[in-house]
Amino acid sequence: MAAADQIRQGAESSPTTERRKLRGRNFPVLAFIFLVSVVLVGVAGPLILPLDAFSGTLMTALKRPVWMEGGSWSYPLGTDQLGRDILSRLIVGARITVIIAIAGVFVSAIVGTSIGLLAGYLGGLIDTILMRITDAMLAIPMLVLGLALAAATGAGVVNVIFVTTAVTWAFFARLVRGEVLHIRELDYIKAAEIAGFPQRRILLRHILPNVFTPLLVMASLQIGNTIILASSLSFLGLGVPEPLPEWGLMLANSRDYITFAPHLVVMPAIALGLMVLSCNVIGDWLRDRFDPELDHLR
Repeated sequence: MAAADQIRQGAESSPTTERRKLRGRNFPVLAFIFLVSVVLVGVAGPLILPLDAFSGTLMTALKRPVWMEGGSWSYPLGTDQLGRDILSRLIVGARITVIIAIAGVFVSAIVGTSIGLLAGYLGGLIDTILMRITDAMLAIPMLVLGLALAAATGAGVVNVIFVTTAVTWAFFARLVRGEVLHIRELDYIKAAEIAGFPQRRILLRHILPNVFTPLLVMASLQIGNTIILASSLSFLGLGVPEPLPEWGLMLANSRDYITFAPHLVVMPAIALGLMVLSCNVIGDWLRDRFDPELDHLR
């Protein structure tokens, strides 16, 4: 009996069993619902705005949220120092955040995947040059590099997307290159090369589909980093400019009022925190569900 118990315990703690447990993790429903809600609010923002997000009066400045003493349902989340409705500004800010996150990750994934495919498949001098550039990008802290690029390009939504792309493409390049180095040694790739298929066809039809899963995992994890980077740039005055109500910019404009009007800081901070948390939770689930052996993504 003791031997049987030891065998059962060993089986339960085996790597295969652990992977099955990871794959069986419940889908993060709350995180998914929140992200979908933010995307829908961002898309339908102009249709559901309760008030104008860009104008207000000093007569309505610093109104408290409805659950605080003196609050009103006319301004459910209160107003800022210029009398602008915070709920309306959060809705518009959600649209800006979604655009920057999706566009930044999409473009950086395309750039990084292209470089990783070429470096991993062609090898030789091309691989050495591309990977040394990639290593140099990865060696610089994201925020430091982002600040330098943002200072050079100036403020603006398009510039923020460019900066996030320039800062994050190297993560995709390094991941894809590692996957390609393994895939190119498989028998069906060797058979395609012997058959005389062009390299472009081999890359696009035989290798790229097989790196899609880890690429999806990396993209889901990078969305949160992109949001944090964009908000940090806006907070420091190098990202989205006024009067656009980007969440990081709302935090920057409200920090002087934190002692007597804390809701100005709390509301965008909660929205930003929940957005990043939801992206990371879903990214972790995707990693565990589809690629539990990618420990370097942890």
